[in-house]
Amino acid sequence: MKALSSSGGEGHRPGRDFLFEFNERAVAESDLFFRHRPVRDYSFDGQWLSFESPLQTPYDENNTVHARYFPVPDRSKNGGGALRSDVERARGRAVIVLPQWNADGESHVALCRLINRVGIASLQGRIEALNQACVRLGHSGPVGR
Repeated sequence: MKALSSSGGEGHRPGRDFLFEFNERAVAESDLFFRHRPVRDYSFDGQWLSFESPLQTPYDENNTVHARYFPVPDRSKNGGGALRSDVERARGRAVIVLPQWNADGESHVALCRLINRVGIASLQGRIEALNQACVRLGHSGPVGR
């Protein structure tokens, strides 16, 4: 990270060279970041998914993943169309909508429903610590309930 310094000195390289080298190294070693033990213990009630994160942080409230599932609705007349399962209706496609500070919870829900309209399932991620911070600050919260 010292190479990111703009102050020059030992280890300093031009920004462009550093970024290209960093990118090549990140791609070549991406399995070090993305390789985690498989999640085997999870809870899913048809709408809410939760499991212990394979990547632990110093903050207990962030060590459990929470997400709300938005399946592609069955738009057949009687619900018994040719594509009955969630996965079939979404044709195996899904998007994860991650929370961010400047959007209220209803914005995330609306985005998930918009994504559903084009035939893609979605998961609305929740960060419990972010929710708690929003409540403490009197903000409506970044994720809908």
